[in-house]
Amino acid sequence: MAGLGLVVLYEFAAIFLAGGILETLIRKPERGAFASAFFGGGGRFYGRFFRLSVISLLMWVPAAALYLLFDLALSEAFHDPNAELLGFYLGLVRAAFALALLFLIKMIADYARIRIAVRDSRGTVGDLLFAARFVGRRLGRTLGLYYGLGLLGFGAFALYVFADSSFAKTSPAAVAAGLALTQIFILSRGWLKIAFQAGQLEFYLAETEASGRPVGVSGRAALFESVQGTGGKGEKGPDQIQSGVDREAQKPERQEKEPNHGVEDKGQEGQGPTEDEQDQPQEKPHFRSPLLEYTNKAPKRFMAGAPA
Repeated sequence: MAGLGLVVLYEFAAIFLAGGILETLIRKPERGAFASAFFGGGGRFYGRFFRLSVISLLMWVPAAALYLLFDLALSEAFHDPNAELLGFYLGLVRAAFALALLFLIKMIADYARIRIAVRDSRGTVGDLLFAARFVGRRLGRTLGLYYGLGLLGFGAFALYVFADSSFAKTSPAAVAAGLALTQIFILSRGWLKIAFQAGQLEFYLAETEASGRPVGVSGRAALFESVQGTGGKGEKGPDQIQSGVDREAQKPERQEKEPNHGVEDKGQEGQGPTEDEQDQPQEKPHFRSPLLEYTNKAPKRFMAGAPA
């Protein structure tokens, strides 16, 4: 029971750490603002990431059905109760397939969190569905990146086990060396977690830009990207100019009517005034102030809207 409580506590802490890591990777704050960005991101995305973790449990339903079909097909193809060695290898194959499904679900959830952090969106279900499509269309590359980093972590773990078992901890110096080795391994696991997030984030940004679809950065993330694109000098870079053009294109067209200053077009184009009009003195156009017109019409509008 205590072990289950530790697992649940670790999951809660992992959700907070994921938000803080993604916030710092996207925002890239200066050294003095790193702590505020990390803890602020962990708190800002905690609710959305927690909902995503709960909703992602639904992916275990098709994953369990797929595993049962695989196990049934494997049992029918290699059914020999007398071959113990064959049963051992089939057990390894089943375990490997179950781990592959587990890693696939975790990878989809990782890309959903990345999309939420980049877009600063609120819809967790839509982001989860997008992440599933994103991974499905790039299954080879996403799995290659995920398993490559996973093998790097496995190698660090194997190196730690080999180094820890290579000497006996019978002296204070050996005990201190063992503790230092353990701390180094813990730091390597933390670095690997950041490497997972950073690698998948860069892959997501590169693929969304290469596909011609907008990344969808909005809100504060767009501000950070515009500042980074200009180098913080206040000059507009090409990315910032393009984003400004896109925002202007999305604004509704404003149709403004210019006031008539009493000058009317007389006759068709190219037709001059008549002789009677030339003899009469021409009046200068009267200028009407828009502010004065609004002041004169304000009492009428008020009286028109007043109850009888």
